[in-house]
Amino acid sequence: MKRNIPAMLIAIAVFKLLIALALALGAVGVLQLLRPNADPLLDGFLDKVGFDPQNPYIDVLAISLLDLSHLKIKLISAAALVYSCLFFVEGFGLYFDLKWAELFTVIVTSGFIPFEVYELVVKAHWGKMLVISINTAIVAYLIYRLRQKKFFPVQREIDMDANIP
Repeated sequence: MKRNIPAMLIAIAVFKLLIALALALGAVGVLQLLRPNADPLLDGFLDKVGFDPQNPYIDVLAISLLDLSHLKIKLISAAALVYSCLFFVEGFGLYFDLKWAELFTVIVTSGFIPFEVYELVVKAHWGKMLVISINTAIVAYLIYRLRQKKFFPVQREIDMDANIP
């Protein structure tokens, strides 16, 4: 039996799964800061990824990460894992075209948009604008699909003068 899932829905599912994977890897990576030898480990990671260790922004980031308390590191990792699970549920639900997945994704994704707008207002950046645009497009597309499926029925005006049996 061949599935007839729109390519856009598959693209959104893959996008959500990639975010979930990145968050899961980030959560595990943040936990590596709990090791006693985290300083050379972080320097080695930054070198492998290709970041310039002389870059002042990278230096501030590395110092900030190394100065976090153990509790904050664990909380950051736990939050990343929770969000990762959320994105995995969205991604797999959309990929398998499950009935609830589109509505779930609309609720979760639209829930992030006000925070993203706030962050954009606080400090405008093209990356933040891109994230808001992608999330808004995802929500709009999924609402369109839900309306096509009659999940969100269009409300009709009721004629109060009509004879109702």
